[in-house]
Amino acid sequence: PDFRVGETCALDSLDMSNHKTRPPPYLSESDLLTLMDKHGIGTDASMATHIQNIQDRNYVALAEGRRMEPTKLGIALVHGYQLVD
Repeated sequence: PDFRVGETCALDSLDMSNHKTRPPPYLSESDLLTLMDKHGIGTDASMATHIQNIQDRNYVALAEGRRMEPTKLGIALVHGYQLVD
């Protein structure tokens, strides 16, 4: 329904519950390739090299299910970039 500023409405019932949110899963190599392609990052020939580079530089480590889990160095790098912005 459309509401206007200051308008009130009566509630018939209200249920409250306590839940914890979960972060999304880490990206897999194929997820990252899809995002790189979508955003025009790299070429088909260079995408695998980019993924290998972030592993070789210890920014991510492969975890279960070929998911790329950020290392402490990778997290610090992202935080540093955020401070520059």
